[in-house]
Amino acid sequence: MKIPGPALCAAALLASAACWPARAAPTQAADAPATTLRTQDLRVASVGYRIAERARALCADAYPVTGLLLHHLPEYDEAGRALEIERHALDRGPGVLATVEGSPAARAGLRAGDVLLSVNGVPFPDPRAMAAERDRRTWRRQVEATEDMIEAALRAGPARFQILREGREFPLVLRAGRGCPLRIRLARSRQLNAFSDGGGWWTPSGLPASAARKDNWRR
Repeated sequence: MKIPGPALCAAALLASAACWPARAAPTQAADAPATTLRTQDLRVASVGYRIAERARALCADAYPVTGLLLHHLPEYDEAGRALEIERHALDRGPGVLATVEGSPAARAGLRAGDVLLSVNGVPFPDPRAMAAERDRRTWRRQVEATEDMIEAALRAGPARFQILREGREFPLVLRAGRGCPLRIRLARSRQLNAFSDGGGWWTPSGLPASAARKDNWRR
């Protein structure tokens, strides 16, 4: 199914459901990292996280849920990549876009602007090499492989990550919760109907704002 307009952010429960069309360079201040739709991202991710967590009894396969939103260097256009490298060192690994309040990721101490360098001692694929790949399907698979590494580690138990934050590296242990496998992507669009592409749910950016006015997305 064709996604209307460029997808700008991804909200996911394990990590990130990558935004396949390239993102433009962010226009927010440096202390509001990563995406011009961060508020909408986090609202959608929070709702998705609660659905996945509370529906876990209905799913035969327990899925690691963290409330962690990631972004990846190849998801940005050229200007955006340069800015993300400068601001957030996104050429070192997948970056933390945001964490859902009260989630395992937030409790572990992860925060927006962090970069994941490795999991259980295994480095993540080189973001610059992925960004240099011109074929979108190829770098999409590479991004998915990065997230598969995180999922596999969390399925086995608490995972030890090496984190880069403001130029300093340190270890951090993340213990995922368990829930249903659910990924929600936020796409820039004025339409108000969410839909599924078979791999997750696409939520148009106009829907959260409209729903918030009606108190439908509030806790």
